[in-house]
Amino acid sequence: MKKFSLSIIIAIIVVGSFTTSRAIGIPDVTTLTATCTTAQSILNQIQKADVGSRINRGHDYNEILDLMFAMNARLAANKIAAPTLTDLASIFKQNLVKFRADYDSYDDALSSALEIKCTSWPVDFYHKLETTRIARELLWQDVTTLDQNIDNYYAQFDIIIKEAKLW
Repeated sequence: MKKFSLSIIIAIIVVGSFTTSRAIGIPDVTTLTATCTTAQSILNQIQKADVGSRINRGHDYNEILDLMFAMNARLAANKIAAPTLTDLASIFKQNLVKFRADYDSYDDALSSALEIKCTSWPVDFYHKLETTRIARELLWQDVTTLDQNIDNYYAQFDIIIKEAKLW
C-alpha cells in the first residue's frame, strides 16, 4: 500500500510540474524530454489503478440506480406518490451515462499520452498530458455530481417517508 501511495504522490508531483506551468507556457523542451519517460511510467501505473476504480465505481453506481428504480416501483405499488424520486433517478441515470462517456474519453486521452514516444515528441506529449488532465477533471466533476445526486435522492426519500408518516 505504501508503494501505491508513493506512486500516487510522485504522479501528482510529476504531472503537476507539467500542468502547473500551463499559465506560464509550455515547459522547456529539455525538461520535458528528460522527465517524460518517468511521467509515462507513472501514468501507466495510474491507468492500471484506474481500471479497478472504474469497474468498482461503475458497479456501485449501477447497483444504486437499480435500487432507485426498485424503490420507486415499491413506492408506486404502495400508492405513495414520489414523482420527485422518479425525476432524481432519471437525472442520476443521465449523469451515469455522461460519466461512462467521459471516462472513455479520459481513458482514450491517457492511452494516447502513453503511446507517444515522448523523447522524440516532447511537446506533443505535453499537449496530450494536458488533454488527459482536463479529461480527468471532467471525470471528477461527474463523480461529484453523481454523489450529489445520491444525496439528493436520499434526502427527498426521507422527506416523502416522513410526509407519508411511514417512519
